[in-house]
Amino acid sequence: ARTTWRDEEATISTLIAAGRGELLAAYGRKLDEWLSETVAWLQGDCRPDKVAVLGRVGRARIIKESRAKAQQVLPHPFFDQCDQVVAEASALCGDLGPWADSLKPAFLRTMLERVPIWRTRTNQQTYAQLLLDLKQAVTDDARDALRAAVRRRYDAALIDEFQDTDPVQWAIFEWVFVDAGEPCPVYLIGDPKQAIYHFRGADVFTYRNARSKAHDERTLITNHRSDEALVEAVNGLFLRAAVQAPFRDAGIAFHRVSAAHGCRLWPEAPPLELRVLRRPEAAATEPLTPETARGLLAERVAADIVSLLSGGATLLGETGGVEAQRPVRPGDVAVLVRTNAQAELAQTALRRVGVASVRHGTANVLKEPEADELLHLLRALVDPTQRGLVRAALATRLVGRDATALDELVMEDARWEREVSRIREWGALWAEKGLVPAVERSLRELDVYKTALAEPGGERRLTNVAHVVELLHEAELGGELGPAGLVTWLEDRIAEMVEAEGEESEERQLRLETDQDAVQIVTIHSAKGLQYPVVYCPFLWASVGRTSVNNVRYHAPLGDRHETVLDYTRLKPDAHPAAAQLRAEKDAEEMRLLYVALTRARHRCTVYWGVFKPSATSALGWLLHQTGEGGLAPGKQVQDELANVSDDQLVQKLRDLELSGVRVSIDSAPTEVVQAAPPPSEAVVCATFSDRGLDERPARFPRQRVKLDVWDIEHRGEHARERRLAGPGRAD
Repeated sequence: ARTTWRDEEATISTLIAAGRGELLAAYGRKLDEWLSETVAWLQGDCRPDKVAVLGRVGRARIIKESRAKAQQVLPHPFFDQCDQVVAEASALCGDLGPWADSLKPAFLRTMLERVPIWRTRTNQQTYAQLLLDLKQAVTDDARDALRAAVRRRYDAALIDEFQDTDPVQWAIFEWVFVDAGEPCPVYLIGDPKQAIYHFRGADVFTYRNARSKAHDERTLITNHRSDEALVEAVNGLFLRAAVQAPFRDAGIAFHRVSAAHGCRLWPEAPPLELRVLRRPEAAATEPLTPETARGLLAERVAADIVSLLSGGATLLGETGGVEAQRPVRPGDVAVLVRTNAQAELAQTALRRVGVASVRHGTANVLKEPEADELLHLLRALVDPTQRGLVRAALATRLVGRDATALDELVMEDARWEREVSRIREWGALWAEKGLVPAVERSLRELDVYKTALAEPGGERRLTNVAHVVELLHEAELGGELGPAGLVTWLEDRIAEMVEAEGEESEERQLRLETDQDAVQIVTIHSAKGLQYPVVYCPFLWASVGRTSVNNVRYHAPLGDRHETVLDYTRLKPDAHPAAAQLRAEKDAEEMRLLYVALTRARHRCTVYWGVFKPSATSALGWLLHQTGEGGLAPGKQVQDELANVSDDQLVQKLRDLELSGVRVSIDSAPTEVVQAAPPPSEAVVCATFSDRGLDERPARFPRQRVKLDVWDIEHRGEHARERRLAGPGRAD
């Protein structure tokens, strides 16, 4: 395929341009992005882990997506060769997979031995290694003096947020304060109902193991965050007679609590509302698809927020009096989401009705498309002699050249040479004066500012570009990186973001609208520990989770404790021997995440529900539809039940929740956009970026060294028992 492309690039490009209509029907707005990625792969190093990009332009995919006669649309063997490469790569991975799995335990053991040696030799350190070094020091019998010194210095130990600890951290405290020598008071403060950071290494089973050693247990029974009626509604929802083991974990109980505050929001209304989305008339008898439900709910939430802000809602003083009353403002409202896509939907819907919003903890700027697009541009600046790199850069949405314009450019040698000459000048400027002036000049001369601001959301894309440039500038100064090194740095950081999806860095969070007077759009993970006067939860019905075919981590009983097991067998979780345990742990964490979402509000919380295809398997579906007699019916049975009821019948089925203080309501999905206020001026929002070139800003960039760290595999492997493989695909 690569050879064919190199020899017949012009012919293939002409065919693609001629068949653009059929390709757009297949791929929509992603067409140009995918074509540029394919060209970059063919002209680049053809990385094996990226070979799947060829499948996007293979004949089989085109036929499937467009239902067109691809042989007539794209009559060239190149497109069949793309399919062949992907098929052969897939078969090769299937053959090598079990063999590679058999090497993982030995690889891990070797890394555990060699990484500390390498760190010592290169004077490198990480937080994970600091913990491991301390654990080794305090558990070494030859280090009794260290333990004794720590004990003499502290009369007691208090660990807050203990539900978020991990086995290494607890082993240190346990050895120093619990198991060694004279007794010492140790206080573990935590709420296992809020243990939601499994993906960061937090381990609720560590909490449970430690709690089993406690001599005394106390429970805080007064809620100082939420109004009394809201606290009682949450109590009632989780303590209904129909709910068995509300957290799907016998080791975690729900305790009824009282409230320190009365009503502090006027006019009074049921503080916990379950709003059922009425399906559009055309789909009134079928479950809504996730895509349709998400879109309708985003519009519904936006309309509800407009009604709240324009309806005279007033926050009262802490005592519920009028001494400090004020109207509810957008900044008092939070919309809780799980994913970046959900946050984008909510923000778009709010923008459409003129309500300012700001997103927190939803997207790392290096995960945004602009990071990849800027990377394509920088690759071209580093090596403008590579025609494929130049074409890929020009084809990005950031620059905006379509396939037809690119073909015309390539066909005219004089124009192509002028374009390459410009790119070569920008690359020389980068080498001489640094990244920032080179990027600023290239974006200006490519009319990126003008093109972006002419499109919806353009100010956001320019802000994303500015954030990526800031990160690159920090790396350039701190790591003394040249152009090629900086491109490699950005490639590695983007790859890390993909691999560590879900984890966020505060310094890289996106900011544009002013926080104070904007609706807060926050991930549930980021909202833990925070509170908001009014909360909307439109997407709790949608489960989120990735199915891994590589390493599986779960917990196995070991006496009165649980230990972590890393299993290297290449099996999907549903086919795994420990599938039941894996599902139980995932379901339990989903319930804890639901609890965190429902307890962020001070005065009012609105949750959305309806007949959606995946809703029966969600934590919210489990909580709402338990039968009481036989527990929860299997997810499919609940889904079938929801599929056979009208929206009004569903509301009647849920009426018993009102006995627990939960209001159940139903309304039509909004069919027209309600304009609450004029949208903010894009010219004002973008003035700082567009009126002051990036080259005027270097002094504002923090000058800190960026350390390129290795995967701290030792932290993952330290407290895990291996399930060793006797040979390819076999476990002993």
